[in-house]
Amino acid sequence: MILETVRERAREACRELFGQSPEDISVEFTDKFGDLAVNCFYMAKTLRQAPPKIAAALAEKMVGGPVAAAEAVSGYVNLTLAGGDLFSAAIAPALEAPGSVGDAPRAEAAPRPGGFSSPTRTSPAPRSRPQQLPRRGIARILAAAGREVVQVNLVNDRGIHICKSMLAYQEEGEGRTPESPEEA
Repeated sequence: MILETVRERAREACRELFGQSPEDISVEFTDKFGDLAVNCFYMAKTLRQAPPKIAAALAEKMVGGPVAAAEAVSGYVNLTLAGGDLFSAAIAPALEAPGSVGDAPRAEAAPRPGGFSSPTRTSPAPRSRPQQLPRRGIARILAAAGREVVQVNLVNDRGIHICKSMLAYQEEGEGRTPESPEEA
């Protein structure tokens, strides 16, 4: 919401200052010089102006609404957001629908397998269990987003690899085996 407000304010300022407005305004997050930065390099071709000149002109017009301060640095307009507006934009959706905080729209997609390894025989159980935590976390995130997650336990066994090799020889080997002589 705030990003779109900043983009619209930049479009209006460009129309007022340069007589035209770029289609796409690039607004980037920054932590060094404020909260957001309007990238004027992308506007230079459309406006036929140097990025630092665009930034200097926009900086004067960007203050107001959610923007507390604006500073032109090279080809960027660094923006500092007003704390109250930022807080309101973040909290408003939670206040409007308190039961849906953190929920995402349900996605319509095919089931997604999530693999969980069994503890390995070569390492102690305490070392293999932490490896499962990210996998289980991702499965829970996908499930909360509406994806159907099928949890699959991958057994740490060499037998499956042997079976796959045997099947590959059966289907692709044209009757040859590892012991059959190499045809030249």
